[in-house]
Amino acid sequence: MAQQSGDATERVIRALESLDAADLVLIEPPPSVWDGIEASIESGRGGLPGSPSPESTVAIVEYSIDAFDMLAGVGAGWVDAAIDHGAPELARPDDNRVLWESIDGDEMRELWQLVVRQVRSEQSEVRVPFRCDSAHARRWFEMAIAPVADGGVRFRSVLVFQEARSPIALLDPTIERDHASAPIALCSWCGRGRFDGSWLDIERLVADARLLERDSLPPVTPGICGSCREQMSVALLAQGVSGGSPG
Repeated sequence: MAQQSGDATERVIRALESLDAADLVLIEPPPSVWDGIEASIESGRGGLPGSPSPESTVAIVEYSIDAFDMLAGVGAGWVDAAIDHGAPELARPDDNRVLWESIDGDEMRELWQLVVRQVRSEQSEVRVPFRCDSAHARRWFEMAIAPVADGGVRFRSVLVFQEARSPIALLDPTIERDHASAPIALCSWCGRGRFDGSWLDIERLVADARLLERDSLPPVTPGICGSCREQMSVALLAQGVSGGSPG
């Protein structure tokens, strides 16, 4: 049996050696979170596509709030996610913490409040795809926001696609920041950053803003670009009209 396995391996190696670039097809990551995320979020499902992020294994993050938007409980991945995002103070749940206090930026906070209001009003689950890159990987998540008893809401985010890349220091939460500099907004849906009035892929932003020439990097803050805000609004409206979550 071992000899047969070795022969099969050698045949595969010889076949691969006979290929050239024209014989290979490059599988690109999803062109957008709206069209590309259709993976199942069944509990415990493994085998994520793409390469694992070297510094993080966070694949599922769960938490819930009560009817007053207070953090009511945390589940899988909460502690790891807090550390991964450079916010160890969130690793230990605080019974008096309102969820919105943990979201920077008025625009982002208002958007998530809108989602929660719709979930409570419609009493149906909403699924929201979003982008949350690490320094070493592009990562696409899908969050399921569902109503629970007594006006509470449960959040469950699942990593559905990730792609390894060269490290981006701007996204490393351990890097020292120049807090005297204006923060760079990163769209939580497409992953682009805002620089000089435009939303750019993060690699281009680093080059155009000449960040590699700086002694310290500016802080980053979550945001949403105009095109993603429009798509998000349309998606929420469609779910509200249908009275349920997308198929």
